[in-house]
Amino acid sequence: MSDLTKRDVWFSRLILMVVHAVFMHSYVFSQVVTNEGTDFWVAFVNSPTTNDEVRIFISSSTETTGSISSSIPGVNQSFTVSPGVMTEITLPQSVRLSGGVENKGVRVTSLAPVVVYPFCLRYGTSGGYLAIPVEALGTDYLILTEETVQNQFGSGFVVVAPQDGTILTIFDKQNNNTTTVNLESGQAFYMKDPGAGKDMTGSRVQSNLPVAVLGTVGLGCIPDAFCGQSDLIIEQLPPVTAWGKNFVMVPFAGRPVIGDQYRVLAATDSTFVSIDGAVADTLDEGEYYGGLITQGLSITASHPVLVGQYSKGCVCASPPPEPDIGDPAFVVISPREQFLCNYTIGSATGFTQSWVNLVATTNALGTIYEDGVLIPLSEFSQIGTTGFWGAQREVTTGSHVYSAVAPFGVFVYGWNVANAYAYAGGCSMSPVATVTSISLSPATSTGILAVTSVCLTAHVVNTNNQPVAGVLVDFFASGLGPLSGSAYTNASGDAVWCYTREGSNAGTDQIIAVVSGVNSNAVEVSWSPCDNPSSGGQIGFPQSGCFGFDPQPLLSVALPMGGTGSVYEYQWQLSTISSSTGFVDIPGANNESFDPAAVGQTTWFCRLAKTPCNSNWVEAAPSNIVEITANGPAPNPIKHE
Repeated sequence: MSDLTKRDVWFSRLILMVVHAVFMHSYVFSQVVTNEGTDFWVAFVNSPTTNDEVRIFISSSTETTGSISSSIPGVNQSFTVSPGVMTEITLPQSVRLSGGVENKGVRVTSLAPVVVYPFCLRYGTSGGYLAIPVEALGTDYLILTEETVQNQFGSGFVVVAPQDGTILTIFDKQNNNTTTVNLESGQAFYMKDPGAGKDMTGSRVQSNLPVAVLGTVGLGCIPDAFCGQSDLIIEQLPPVTAWGKNFVMVPFAGRPVIGDQYRVLAATDSTFVSIDGAVADTLDEGEYYGGLITQGLSITASHPVLVGQYSKGCVCASPPPEPDIGDPAFVVISPREQFLCNYTIGSATGFTQSWVNLVATTNALGTIYEDGVLIPLSEFSQIGTTGFWGAQREVTTGSHVYSAVAPFGVFVYGWNVANAYAYAGGCSMSPVATVTSISLSPATSTGILAVTSVCLTAHVVNTNNQPVAGVLVDFFASGLGPLSGSAYTNASGDAVWCYTREGSNAGTDQIIAVVSGVNSNAVEVSWSPCDNPSSGGQIGFPQSGCFGFDPQPLLSVALPMGGTGSVYEYQWQLSTISSSTGFVDIPGANNESFDPAAVGQTTWFCRLAKTPCNSNWVEAAPSNIVEITANGPAPNPIKHE
């Protein structure tokens, strides 16, 4: 590991950025990549104690088996996961990292997708994180963590290499220097600054191959030492390509004093950050904005950012004479762009309280189920003036399943005496930050109110005009009233949204598609009511003949006119009473023309016409009435003597 000159620093970073760009632009996602997976690389950091429990919690929505492996003796073992039951695996303490390069990466593999939570459990210093599968890892990361309070357990980060020949270029923002590190498969690099007050936030890790990166503090006090007990601060970080621009947060529940810290980290110069709609700061690369959250709030940014939420130390959140509930914990807040419709989560054992924060759009509200039970609307409160709603729900220890018809966010945390943990319940890991353009088609469409659906396709591409798969696209319609929906892009970068308008008043919608602040062109959909034709058309001319004559078929001399569309349904009727009364349906007579066959008495015929979108014939349009006259009486029957 060697220091580089400033010129070499920028040259190395430029080369790695080019390599990173080639890697990302050549990689085609075939489906939505999420936190669930079958292959993970994780790591554990050192702590001030030697009697904590190093564990891995695993949940799954299906029955599956897997294995855990490492070069550390005592790690290798197999496991089984059942739906609704969280599997706990204990590892030897020797797996924890001390610093530098070590052969202590831990691999978790399974036959079916699982959710993995690496965890260090001990009274007063617990911490865990949501693991990210190998397929979602990237090559460019900025570090989000906290500052050091106790010198020997510094602010830092961990990098784990899944592949041989991994080269890291690390910019240490705290000390303003750059180093290179070479890693082989299964090796982990732990870099920390033990100095009091040091903070590795804003440092950057770039690599030639995908890596797993953790932001951590061995012992952290939040916001400062005055708040009492310190705790392990740790979370796995998403690559920059998975960052977003829109965030909604809800405070942690279950403590006497409401209020948490948060940070917003920028990867791009001149990033404008707005809190609840008001611009709060302008950030350059590696800079962050921090604040306090006491109620639900929204965060938006002009460029993709990374957001973290931090619980306070127990003295500040549970001051004397309150019991020491909770302690510092750190969770990465998933952006709106990475919300999912389904989650399998696990709440950690060893805690007296476990909670779940939910963040829902209006589309998801009223459709969110927890373990198969619908969560009442009364559980949710609107977050400011946004279209988002938040809920705080206490849950039991173990595995839980959440689902909804539209994407929403889930965050998990828990408290004990002077102890805490927090991590995201899950998220998409799609490369939303690479999106540069969206085209929406067709430019114009038509629909029939309350009858037909109109489908629109958003095509999403990156800077190289290549399709971006697996990203969430939001659609917004206006004109006949606000309406929205969402869909994920497929391997071709296409997301299809279909919708129907109710009502009877004609009008035109304008629709746009949005991904992480990138807007598409606007298209129009014209909606018309389902109207029957104004004229039933003409069906021929009067005919006459002797009793029992066979008239010519009644042909459509003129088709119906008006109404919705040019396709009609027909029903022929007849009357033997008069041209104005006594008309009844002729069974099975529903063609455009009709052959009356032999007529034994004077009969009047007409035809009803309606559009297929109407289900009844009440307002159908009648044709002209045609009289078929049968002359003369019926012949007398022949009598046989």
